[in-house]
Amino acid sequence: MKSLPKDKLPVKLEYPSRIKSIPWYKQDSKESESYFVQELNKKFRENKGYFFILRLREMLCQNYDIWNPGCLRMKERLFFVHFDVTKRTALKILDFCKEQGKIFHGEEAGYRIIYYPEFAKITRRYRNKLMTLDEKNNIVVPENASCLTILCERLCLK
Repeated sequence: MKSLPKDKLPVKLEYPSRIKSIPWYKQDSKESESYFVQELNKKFRENKGYFFILRLREMLCQNYDIWNPGCLRMKERLFFVHFDVTKRTALKILDFCKEQGKIFHGEEAGYRIIYYPEFAKITRRYRNKLMTLDEKNNIVVPENASCLTILCERLCLK
């Protein structure tokens, strides 16, 4: 693992997070037949949109933030590297999802912020379990832990 050069310090996040991956997340088999996915496939050929959504869910599972469920904050360049589509196509897919009210996105100081409310609902029980474990281990939630969630909810209103 490479270390940082002496003149570069690591960037401190303004939003505290508690990242824990979700090992159990499974895809709903009926979702591929939903109206939203059918419209997504019509608009973006070769199932690009659907595979984009699946990959986005995988990223949310790997970077699940207990204190900000359904939110993902990632550097812009790193975010678009994870998908098999161009940045322009990815933004079109995200805009389509925003129009449908499924996934909201925005940009803040070189970071891509994603808010997926349905994912937060699906993982509510798992989050409650992790929060009770944190209480037992005396891990205290900071006061500004929900700042990212508030920012994500503002994305819904835009």
